[in-house]
Order: sequence, then structure tokens, then C-alpha cells
Amino acid sequence: MKETRYAATGRIRNVFGGAEVFEANVSFGTKTRRSFRAAFTAPLTSSLGTYGEVTAFGLERDNSSFASCTEGLRGVKATIRNGILPCGVNEIAYEAVLRHIGSLTPSASIGIREAAGQTLKSALSHSFIIDSRNDRLMPTKGHYIKVFNEFAGLGGDASFYKSELEGQISRPVIDGIPIPWEETSTGLSEQASSRTSPSSPTGHSKPMSG
Repeated sequence: MKETRYAATGRIRNVFGGAEVFEANVSFGTKTRRSFRAAFTAPLTSSLGTYGEVTAFGLERDNSSFASCTEGLRGVKATIRNGILPCGVNEIAYEAVLRHIGSLTPSASIGIREAAGQTLKSALSHSFIIDSRNDRLMPTKGHYIKVFNEFAGLGGDASFYKSELEGQISRPVIDGIPIPWEETSTGLSEQASSRTSPSSPTGHSKPMSG
């Protein structure tokens, strides 16, 4: 069954006259019943080379068709970002996410029943991105590299270290026909979580931020 979705987005620029941006969006649907995201971004240096961002987000998702439960997320994220994509962007972030698994149906598995209730992830992360592609969807030249590292265990129920490496190179071999090459690698170590999620287990490649 395809999801029916209704969404609205609003953006305010120069909130205080210093290149700040406030953006918020909300959506309603059949599978993802409701979701919201609000972000405030502001420059931290006069050169506009470093930005800070504070984000609040949440969603309620109906997983009854495959996991016999519902899932709710509420979280906040604070980010400092520096650089430009062709040369490299560094991003350091702290994220706290509260997840709730509930509304179990009689057909819920033992694993889902054990995962029911609330869990909290508190994590620090760092990412480095270089992107020189001439188009993000259909590039004909350039390369893309992303290195992501996350450590969870600053309180809460989740404790793990995750590392991801993603790369793409695009080169035309015949005039007008690009051949992209892409590689993704994920590594996990010392994972220890008292509960896991039915749709995106803590510490796996799908983040808890929805």
C-alpha cells in the first residue's frame, strides 16, 4: 500500500538580520501518521564559513503491516558545520533521540515485545564530505566522498561506535553516457543496547533521527 501524504513547509530568512534562517515543516500520512521538523541556522563567524544549527524533530509511524506495532520518535540535534563542498565540509553534532515502541498487536513477535517501551540514544558524531559532482542526481563528472563516525553511550540505553565510508566517481566513457561508480561501507564495534527497534535497530546504518 502506497502512503498518502500531506505536507507543509515554511521558511523565514534573516530572522534577526544576520543571515539566520528558521525553517519548519510538518506532514501527515497513512504510514507515517505525522512528522515535524524545525531548524534554526545561524552563522558563527563573520566570514560565514562556519554555521550552527539547532533542530527539533519527531514522527509517529505505523509499523503494524510488518512489525505489529507503532513507533514514535522525538529528538533534538545541535550541529556545527564548516567549509564548502568542493573543498570539504566538516560537521560535528550532538543528538538525543527518544524512541517509543507501542500499540502491539496480538501477532507481535517476541523480539518486538522485548523492544516495546522507551529507549534513549545520546550520541556525538562527525562527518566529512567532499562533493565535486556537477549534478547530484545524474553526474557526468566529479567525485563524492563522505566519512561518518558516531559514538553513542553518553547516557541513555544505546552504546555503540559506528563508522561509514561512502564514495562515488562519475566519468563519461562515451560522449553523453556517464558511468558512475559507487561504494558504501559500514562498520560497527562494541554495540550494546538493552532494546532494539523493529524498523531500524540501534547502531545499524539507518539512524534514529528518522
